[in-house]
Amino acid sequence: MKLYNNSRLLTLLLVVASTAQIAAAQINVVIDTSKMAKASSATSGSPYLVLKDVGIQSNQAKTVDIQASEAYCKELVASGYVKNGGCEPNSIYHSTAVPNDPRWSQQYAHTRVSLPAAWDRTVGSPAVRIAVIDTGVDADHPDLTANIHINSGEIIDGIDNDSNGFIDDRSGWDFVSSDNLPADLNDHGTHCAGIAAGSGNNSVGISGGSWNSSIMPLRVLDAEGSGFLSDIAAAVRYAADNGAQVLSLSLGGSSGSEILRQALSYACSKGAFIAVAAGNESANNDTTPAFPANYDLPCLISVAASNSSDNYAGFSNYGATKVHLAAPGVDILSTLPGNRYGNLSGTSMATPLVAGIGALVKAVNSSLSGNDIKTILMNSADRLNQMSGLSVTGGRVN
Repeated sequence: MKLYNNSRLLTLLLVVASTAQIAAAQINVVIDTSKMAKASSATSGSPYLVLKDVGIQSNQAKTVDIQASEAYCKELVASGYVKNGGCEPNSIYHSTAVPNDPRWSQQYAHTRVSLPAAWDRTVGSPAVRIAVIDTGVDADHPDLTANIHINSGEIIDGIDNDSNGFIDDRSGWDFVSSDNLPADLNDHGTHCAGIAAGSGNNSVGISGGSWNSSIMPLRVLDAEGSGFLSDIAAAVRYAADNGAQVLSLSLGGSSGSEILRQALSYACSKGAFIAVAAGNESANNDTTPAFPANYDLPCLISVAASNSSDNYAGFSNYGATKVHLAAPGVDILSTLPGNRYGNLSGTSMATPLVAGIGALVKAVNSSLSGNDIKTILMNSADRLNQMSGLSVTGGRVN
């Protein structure tokens, strides 16, 4: 349960004697409605003074709840209008969403980044598509199958029904094998997909960062986890052209590519938010570049890995100017092919969590661009002393 305090709203808890008792005590207090109006104006329309139970019956004590400014509340107390009562903050309480997935308790990352509080606002939308550009995804996994993207403009008939240049791309595309079956032969992509958008609150396995976002599987890495930058660039453009608002790339290399940079820039121009792994070489990306993490693009966020104690993982890359923030990436439980689950570590695991959080932000406000989402996540990151100087924000996503 998360508690929010609003110092301007206070509840005046009043136990008022009967009218006869008030008369006997010669108390004559008139509620100042002008102060009500002033208080309302001061809070942009929020009521400051509300009489909620003003009927006083003979020989009965009544509790009257009044919301007032602190100053006016104290005036009423001093006037004698209040009997056995006083002023206290009218705090606002919120429920905290906790999924019923049986392995939720093993997912420390979600509580570390305050996802339960975010889920009170939204658990994601199928209208927000996350392109998992990776080794493919096991679309039949029980914690993923409900969220796999379906291209409604395509049917499996050997024809390019939607004229997008890809035949029968009903649920993503395999750029390694050039077909419509982006199956995962490595584990990595399925694990990332579960972190980003595994089905939440479905009484199965784990919960993703965004419970309901659509997963667009785009296979660019082979069974060994390697792939050509040309395939990665093609997948980025495919994602941007086919409605993916969030792109998750848990991959990288030491060589830059103008082809890949232009593809990512194109996705930015289409409004996408892009989360990219900073790398696992314990290196400073400011001096030893890693790509695509080091591309300076307005919608691209470079993600380092932290552990359950909010310290940087020993393997994680860092960089005061080239890495933007950290996210939990050590011993992360998620989905694996063949109805399995397992723990993996890496900036690869931190990245899809940021992608999932970005998808939640997009679900709340669909008009936000990828540039906007990047700015929001950087501004809301928890600044931590132990992360100071290791990234642009010096913090961990929240």
